[in-house]
This record gives sequence, structure tokens and C-alpha cells, in this order.
Amino acid sequence: MQKRKTKFLIIAGMALALAGPALLGWSQEGGAQPSGSPQASQAGTSQKPASVSGDYVIGLDDVLAINVWKEAEISRDVQVRPDGKISLPLVGELQAAGLRPLELQKQITDKLQSYVSNPEVTVIVQQVKSKKINVMSEVGRPGE
Repeated sequence: MQKRKTKFLIIAGMALALAGPALLGWSQEGGAQPSGSPQASQAGTSQKPASVSGDYVIGLDDVLAINVWKEAEISRDVQVRPDGKISLPLVGELQAAGLRPLELQKQITDKLQSYVSNPEVTVIVQQVKSKKINVMSEVGRPGE
């Protein structure tokens, strides 16, 4: 009985590893176009960006690339803090966790209106660190 349970967990883990990105709307290859907006892309655990649907919700620890066209001093990569916020020059602190990239993009654009004329802001999810799966029980390497 225990061997059958172990085999099931291994097979289920392999199936999730193979199908997980597709179930979350992620692309298996880095160069595919996102199914949502062009700004909503992300990288799983690697540095190579993959696609995210427009329904992706930013979570804690996600790494975001905030780009303001022709404003290099404001543009930067930021990690969503444990309190769900990010900090940007001129803008200050903004709640990012729980928002979609386009919603955060609009908030940043609105805040920059008084400092920059017609700011063009892009929010790109560089690394998804908020979606984690733990593998436990009798497997070769239990963990995250």
C-alpha cells in the first residue's frame, strides 16, 4: 500500500511539473507572446521571461520591472515586500500585491502625472516567487 502511495505521489508530482505552467497560463518557452497584455510577462524560476495571461495577480516576493519611458532614474526592478508594497522614486509606496500588472501600471502612471508629462509606464513580472508548491512524503527530494 505504501509503495502504491509513493508511486502515485511521484506520478502526480511529475504531471504537475509538466502541466503546471500551462495550467497557470504560462508559456513553456520564453519567446511566446502573452495571452493578455504585452506588459504582462514574467519569468518562472529563471531569468528568461515567459508569458502570463492578463489575469495574473501580483503576489508577495514577486520581482517586477517598472519601466518609465525616457526616465531611467525612475525605472527599476523591485521586489514586492512582505507587506505587499513596493517603493519607487517620486511615487513613494504603492500596494502591489493583489493587483494585476495593468492595474499597478495605471496607479503608477496616475501618481507620476504631476512630475512627468505623459508618463509611459510598463510593469513586467520578471520573476514569480509567490506561487510555490511543496512536495512532501516519500520522495527523493522533498521540499519547495
